[in-house]
This record gives sequence, C-alpha cells and structure tokens, in this order.
Amino acid sequence: MRRTASIGFAGLMLVVAGCSGVKYQPYNGPNGAQPPAAAQEPSQPKQAAAVPAPPQPGPEPVPEGDHVSIKDVAKKVKASIQLTSTTFGNGGQIPSTFTCDGFDGSPDLAWSGIPTGAVELAVTMEDPKAPHGGFTHWALFGLKPSLTRLGASQVPAGAKQGMNDFHQNGYGGPCPGYTDGTHRYVITLYALKAQVPLTDGARPDQVRDLIDGSAIAKGRLTGTYRRRG
Repeated sequence: MRRTASIGFAGLMLVVAGCSGVKYQPYNGPNGAQPPAAAQEPSQPKQAAAVPAPPQPGPEPVPEGDHVSIKDVAKKVKASIQLTSTTFGNGGQIPSTFTCDGFDGSPDLAWSGIPTGAVELAVTMEDPKAPHGGFTHWALFGLKPSLTRLGASQVPAGAKQGMNDFHQNGYGGPCPGYTDGTHRYVITLYALKAQVPLTDGARPDQVRDLIDGSAIAKGRLTGTYRRRG
C-alpha cells in the first residue's frame, strides 16, 4: 500500500514537471555537485569579435595655388635655385659678424636659376629646431625677379621686411643660448608667382602663408652657429 502510494506520487510529480516544461536532472547534493540545470542562470550569447575599421583614405592632393603648410611647400616646390654666400658655405659656420655677437646684419647672397613666370622673390631665415619651435630670423619680400644678388645688410629699394620672432622688423641674426649647443639656420630664397600684398612689419606667419600659396621654386643655404661664453 505504501509502495503503491509512493509510485503514484512520483508519477504525479513527473506529470507536473512535464506540463511545466522544466527538465529536471538528478541532484547529487553538496560538496561540489552541480545544482539542477533549471536553477542555473541562462548562458549569455558570446559577443562577436570586433572587426577593425577599414583604413581611411589619405588627404586629397593640394591643388596648385591653394594654401598649404610650410612642410608641404618644402616637398612640393622644386629646389631649382642655386643659393650661395661668400661668407660661409652650405652647412658651414656663420661668421659671428652676422649674429647677435657681432654687427648682426644679414649676410650677402647670390643666386641663379629663377624660373620663368616668377613675379617676385622672397627670402626667409629660420631656425627650424629652436627650443620652443621654429624661429623666424628674417622675412624679406618684394624683391624684383631680375635681381641676382644681395649685398651684406642690403635691402633693395621697394623691398619690405616683416617682423622676426625677436619682435623687431628686419634681420635678427643667430643668437642661441650659451648652453644650447650648435643651432642650424636655413636661408631660403623663394620665386613667387604672385606678389606678397603686405607692408613692413608684417607678422612672420602672415608672410609664410602668402609665400606658401605662391611659391614655384626655391633655393636653400644652411649655416650653423654656436655661442661660446
């Protein structure tokens, strides 16, 4: 009688379980055994691995005549002009006469190879690796394309000089700190296809922007200087 009742009760539980849709598994008790599957949290679907974004196309080439940075100009414009000085050779030391330790006037320059189509010439002198970024020592513009040389400290009639980063108009020679070691100074002569519509005392960035937009050729002369205390 007791056995029959037990079987009936067990059968009743199976029927109830089947109706509820829950699948029971044997429970083996504690000590590391797993609880019934119905008591476990449902597993979360795995997230798909992130797919790297496709590489973006590079910038479009800058059309001729549009504004570009000074670095882009250096790559874009041909170095077809031969620029020299009698006071130092390319890569040589600039005499102290042309620095803050001397007369502090601009060195003489001579050039050849100005292309057809140039309407104006401009000269800059920069220290590209100054401690606080590029430093402009000289910005001379409004030079006639027929010119082939400049004497020391010469500013031809009609030419204009922008402000340097010493906040003075005209040329400001090399003047590194005594502990700065050797600095490199780049003098660049640009042939321009348009005039620079600026006046004396224009800011260095204004001059560079207009040179950048109309340069068709360039020539470079590099010198070094180190101050000794």
